[in-house]
Parts: sequence; C-alpha cells; structure tokens
Amino acid sequence: MPFAPGMSDNRPSHASWSPDLSIGVRQFKHFLLRKRSGFLLALGTACLLCAAPARASELPIRVEGVEGPIAENVVNHVRTAWALGHSLSTERRRASFLEQARHRAQAAMRPWGYYQADIQANLQADEGDSAWRLEITIDPGPPVLVEHADIQVMGEGADQPGLRQWLERWPLEPGTRLDQTIWSSQKDQALDLARAGGFLNADFTARRIALDLNANRAQLELILQTGQRAVMGRIEYEQDTVLPHVLRPIARFGPGDPYRATLVEELRLDLWRTGFFGDIEVLEQKHLEREPPVVDFRVRLSPRNRVTHQFSVGYGTDTRFRTQYHWTRHLLSERGDSMRLGAGWRQRDSELQATGEYRLPRRTNSLQFWLANGILRRETQEFVLKDDNDQEVLRIAKGEIFDTQLRLGRLRLHNNPWSNRRIQSTVFVDLLRERDNFNQALNEAAPQPAGDFLDDLFGNTDHTVAVGVDLDWPVIRGSGFMTTGHHERAWALTANEAWGSEKNFSQVYLSSRWNRLLGHRWKILLRGEVGWSDADLKPFYVSGEDGASTLLVTELPYRYSFKAGGSQSVRGYAYNDLNSNGIGSNHLLTGSAELEFLALEHWSVAAFFDIGNAFNHWSDPRLKRGAGIGIRWYSTLGAVRLDAAQGLDIPGKPWEIYLTIGTPLL
Repeated sequence: MPFAPGMSDNRPSHASWSPDLSIGVRQFKHFLLRKRSGFLLALGTACLLCAAPARASELPIRVEGVEGPIAENVVNHVRTAWALGHSLSTERRRASFLEQARHRAQAAMRPWGYYQADIQANLQADEGDSAWRLEITIDPGPPVLVEHADIQVMGEGADQPGLRQWLERWPLEPGTRLDQTIWSSQKDQALDLARAGGFLNADFTARRIALDLNANRAQLELILQTGQRAVMGRIEYEQDTVLPHVLRPIARFGPGDPYRATLVEELRLDLWRTGFFGDIEVLEQKHLEREPPVVDFRVRLSPRNRVTHQFSVGYGTDTRFRTQYHWTRHLLSERGDSMRLGAGWRQRDSELQATGEYRLPRRTNSLQFWLANGILRRETQEFVLKDDNDQEVLRIAKGEIFDTQLRLGRLRLHNNPWSNRRIQSTVFVDLLRERDNFNQALNEAAPQPAGDFLDDLFGNTDHTVAVGVDLDWPVIRGSGFMTTGHHERAWALTANEAWGSEKNFSQVYLSSRWNRLLGHRWKILLRGEVGWSDADLKPFYVSGEDGASTLLVTELPYRYSFKAGGSQSVRGYAYNDLNSNGIGSNHLLTGSAELEFLALEHWSVAAFFDIGNAFNHWSDPRLKRGAGIGIRWYSTLGAVRLDAAQGLDIPGKPWEIYLTIGTPLL
C-alpha cells in the first residue's frame, strides 16, 4: 500500500515490530487509574515527561528556503508537535504528523510577516538507517508590508531623551516588512526605558496590528502613556555595623527626587565601596497609587570580613619589576573609620616606600571624610648636565632621596550626573621632610666659583609646609575596546614661610584624557597636561671638556618637580627622562593623539603622535616629539598595550618599547 503523497516508500528496518507507544500510554494510564495509586501516577507522569525530550531529539529536521532565526523558529515549532506524542509506526500517523508539521511551519513564518508561505514536508529514511528525518521546503511568498504606523508617546515622559530617541528610531516604517519580533522587542524596550526613567505606571493605551491579507498590508498603532513620574521616598537601613550618621550621606538622592533605576544600582555599589558590608539587599517598596507615585527602600546589610590582604607582582617598562602589599582594616569602630597600610618596591630607581591611610567619616549631610595619608619613600637618582638639545653630556652625581610626607585634609565625594564615579575634592595640608645625599661624584666636574659643588647644591634636609586643593573627575563608561569617557585631574598648592615652610613656591597642574568612538571599529584617544610652578632657580657653573656650562636647578622639593617621558607621557623617550637635569623642572607641557582600529574581537592596532617636555622657561620649552604604533589586547584583566615609538628629536631616532596594562583613562 503506497504512503500518502510526499512520503518515502523506504520504511525503517524496525518498523514491522515497533510498538505503538500511544496505545501503550493509554493502557498505562488506565492501569494507574484502576489502581488509584498516587505514587504510581506521579511515577508514570515523570516517565512521560522525561520521554518527550528524548523522542523529540530522535527526529532530525532540515529546513530549506529560509535561514537564520526564521528557520530556527520553524524547527522549534515542528519539534513541539513531535514531542507531544506522535508515532510514525503507521501510514496514517505519518500523514497526520506531516499535516501538523505543515501547519506549525506556516504559523512559525507569520511572526516575520510571511502569511502565504507554501510549505512542503516529507519524511525520509536512508538505506540502513534506523530513524526518520523530516525535510521541510519553504517558499515564503510575498511578505506583509507596513502601510501605516501610528507610534506615539504621551504623558510627562514624552520629552525624556531615551523615549524620544526610541520614537525617532522606530524601525517598522511604512514600506518595511512586518516583523512581529521587532514589534515585541520595541514594546518591551519602550516600557523598560519609561520605567527606568521613573515612569513606573507606564503602559500602552493602544497596541494593535490590523492585517489585510488580501493586499498583504498592515496598519500599526502603538500609543504609550507614561503617566506621572515616581519620586524617591525614605531609606530604612537594617544593620548594626556602623552608626546611622555614617550611612546617611551615601545615597545620591533624597526624598522627593525623581526616581531613576540607575540611582538604585548606584546605592548598592556605593554601599559595597564602603568596605563595611558583604551582603547588600535593596528592596523597593512601590506605592504606585499615590500622586506622584513613591518608592521607599528597605536596605538589609550584613558585615563583611573586616580585614583584607592584597599582594601583587607586575612588570612595566616604566617601572620594570614591581611588587606591592596592602593590609586594610575596613572598619575600626562603629564610627566607620578605616585604615590601610602598604609597602612596595620597584626596580626603576630602586624605589622603596611604605604608606598608610586613615579615614574618618564626618558628621555632615554630604559624603565627607577626615583624611590622613603618610608616605616613607627612598629612591636613587642621578644628577646630569644636558646640552641645548636636552641630551645628556655629563653625569655629575648619584645619590638617594629620602621623603617623609604627611597629608592631612578633608576629602569630599560629589555626585556626578554624567557617571557612576563620584568627583573627589580634597583640601589638604602637606608636611614634607626631604633629605638627599648626592655625594657620589660620577665625574670630576669643578664648579665656578670655587667651592664644594655637591655640598653647596645637595646634602640638605628641607621642611616644606604646603596647603592646596586636589580634584579628580572621572567619567568612564563601557569596557574593553568600547571604553569611552574622560578623566580630569587638577591641583593647586602653595608653600610659604608665613606658615612655617622653609621653601616658598606655588604650583598649578591640570590634565585631561578623552576616549571617543568613531563608529564601531575606530576610536580616538586624546591626552594633554600642563603644569606651572613659581619657584626660584639656582644657577651653577660646571666646567667640562668643552668649557664651562650653566646649570639651573629648581628650588622645588624633588617630590613636586615635573618630569616627562614614558608610556603615559611622551613615548619615544625613557621614563621621566625629559627634564632639565635629572631631578626635575618647574614646568610641564605634554600632548598626545592616538587613533585605534579594532582588527579582531579583542585585538586592535594603534598609531600615535606625542609631544612635550618638562622645562624651566616657557620661552624655551624645547618640546620633544615621538611617534609610533601599538597593539592592544583587551583581556579579562584589562587592556594590555604594547607600543613601539621613536624619539624624533634624538639623533638616530632610536626606538623605545612600552608595555602597560589598564585603560588609558585611569
């Protein structure tokens, strides 16, 4: 007896003895009902549920005529019919299954606007094969096109930037194919945008697709009513770790402020950044019936481990090998005070340092801390003589510099509407004790006038008292290659004998870094910094093989003098090599432009040009140029950057290699 049209005459070798599973299921259920056994009924049901996916996977399905998500949807719809209990043991069952497969395939085409698709379904079994396979051939036919789209946003939220942009970018314009997957995603996106912006009662007053299948045309109507914007309510903290006044200023909002979902997430992150808490649960209590709607918050907090240890080992061309250890006591008492101690070493300049920081929250309505920072540092430096091209001609002396620095101040964190990172401002007093021992002469250089040159220039212990303000403004978004934003740093300070300083000077510094995407694969990075110091210069006359030379040495403490060169400054020159004499200069000016191209998913290439110098006279800055190329690998640990650069103002234009890890915005 021939099979129904579209069926193959080749039956599987086991078809003659294969049992009719659907009959067996009915008999099994009848047996269970007769026995009235709840346990057996549950067991039988579980067996049926477990059997369905296994049987669904036994039928390979191949779709021709469409591909991508449409073909995947067809396969999923047809497999659902197979899993619901079809058996192919008889011709009648095969015909019934093919008819259902055609109907389900047609239904699967409709969300993409194909309502008149021609579906052919066939069952095949290869020679020697023990299982059927289903072949579906689809002619999509003419699609339904959008004839008219009435898309509106009404209410208080109509002017919200996100919803305006959603409305302007509505994709189902007249003449486009009706795609109900896009229709659904656009509805969800509109509601998400409205509710994230605080319009928690937002809903559609009209959502309609009118179809004319004779003309293959569709009329769309979608009207979103945002309603009133919700406001922030009270915050109730459930914790016994710190005093209430410590948590009061952490939230970036107050009662009555417009509701934004991002503010809720920032509250959770800011509580985590305190270091006091391990588990943080923020529960929203929405009162949508009020006018305006109000959202209160119940925050449940549990303490974290009060002590953490951090140890790191690394390498960079600027620092060479380096290692650091930090011990942090996140909570000394219920007042919220904390302490951090650390020690570090780097191969460059044989630098050793020990650090300590103590923070105590202030009792204010804004997020403020009393701050005490201490640093003990020792490093090796060389004092050199340079020619008019800033090239080293004479190494005069080598020695060590010892610093003891204490900064006392008030740190304030300001809300930043452009970023989840707060702006930091610190008003401070710096107490610096600096001692040097440049007593290892590297050349026999006799100064004029006569006298002990090194003893006159170095071998002193200076005490500096400086007052100033420090600002840090980061705006960073995204990750990997898609990281964008800007980062500004600035400080101004002055030291004077009037308040006990042995040195008189003033200094101002400003830097800015910008990352901007140019499409999806290009990015531009701009960087610039400028520093100015009002400090005296000491002239010294050094005799050498080519006669006497004048050497100007700034009276700035070594810790405040400017240097340039290196991976974060002017590439093509060694780290901190650009300055007047090896120990620093009064002024600084650098700039950089870099163009980056994303070549592979996590790899990019870059080309850059840098310029700058550290100098003592604005009339003669002698800016140095560097240019080169680089490779970037965006790993899970951060961006790994390998650069090769030429110093264009060095005779012979030698190459320098730089290896750094981390975003250039930080």
